[in-house]
Amino acid sequence: MSSIKTLIEMDDELLASLEKVAKLDFTMLKVKVCRDENMTMEECEEIEDLYRKFLALNMRYPARKICPTGPIDLFWHAHILDTRAYATDCESLFGHMLHHFPYFGMRGAQDKQDLDETFASSVELFIRHYGIDPTRGDTEARSCAVQNCP
Repeated sequence: MSSIKTLIEMDDELLASLEKVAKLDFTMLKVKVCRDENMTMEECEEIEDLYRKFLALNMRYPARKICPTGPIDLFWHAHILDTRAYATDCESLFGHMLHHFPYFGMRGAQDKQDLDETFASSVELFIRHYGIDPTRGDTEARSCAVQNCP
């Protein structure tokens, strides 16, 4: 976390969001994702870290759409399926449910363009605040295919 604090030292809002997100217990969620997706614990922990950063960005920028990468979306879907925990966690973080809108990009050419721009903007936020590209340069890593974006 020290490298994150260095990158976002001037953004107290995001730091506070990260600290709040860090309090969420994803132990069982991580075990389920590892088992269901045949991943190592190390892979799941990496995705969990990206998901926590995604949640913090959503807290920091409540008026913006933040589009997840495929791995982040996978973890998000698993979180949503634990309805009680997801509702409680969202209430704790946002004061309301963080909804997932699966039709973004499907409603015509302009909507598809908006999706592309939102994904690019989301990657830029990860780079700006965390110093990482959540796609690792993999253009196929984007979950915001027309059927999978909030």
